Amino acid sequence: MTEAGGKWKSILWQIVKPALVAAIVALLVSMGYQMVQPLYPAGGAGNPRIDAAGTTHLSALAVTGDATVGTLAVTGNTELSGSLDVLSDGLVGGNLEVDGVLLGTSFGVWSPVTPVSVTMSVPITPTGSYQPLESAGTVSTTLAATGFTAGTWVCLVNTSNTTIAITDTGTCKLAGNWQGGQYDTLTVLFDGTNWVELGRSNN
Repeated sequence: MTEAGGKWKSILWQIVKPALVAAIVALLVSMGYQMVQPLYPAGGAGNPRIDAAGTTHLSALAVTGDATVGTLAVTGNTELSGSLDVLSDGLVGGNLEVDGVLLGTSFGVWSPVTPVSVTMSVPITPTGSYQPLESAGTVSTTLAATGFTAGTWVCLVNTSNTTIAITDTGTCKLAGNWQGGQYDTLTVLFDGTNWVELGRSNN
């Protein structure tokens, strides 16, 4: 190939390359892929943090300093050794671990998990902090105490027009037996071994 031919080939590639890249990006977007702008530390090595003003979608997030974002959506785990400041909505699909302070200026919203259908003498195994309960009739039971992490708290709510009793025995450290009628609540904290009562309400 002549020198002139190679020069024209290079010029042609410079013209075609951006259009080819744009076509590939358009194809990926049409297939459901989302182009995400990477996050870089904003404070340098001496002040590692992340600042993102707009909507940020991540599969996982690990920050050794502080993080300030507009709207945050993380499908995996989030680990922070500093503080987390989310200016708008925040959604974490995995675990959220913050070694510093987690501050909120709005409401903390806990979605109810699937109700547990309580039966006589079968321990209740909560699956979330807002745990509805239901039963076909009057039942008495306890709370399962395996598979939970110390610091886990659960609010139990009887949603059925029955009486669900949780006895103050074994790993249930309560202020007496709980006789939960419809809409009554019992809130407990797991200390690593026992469920310790935080409070109850007769509604």
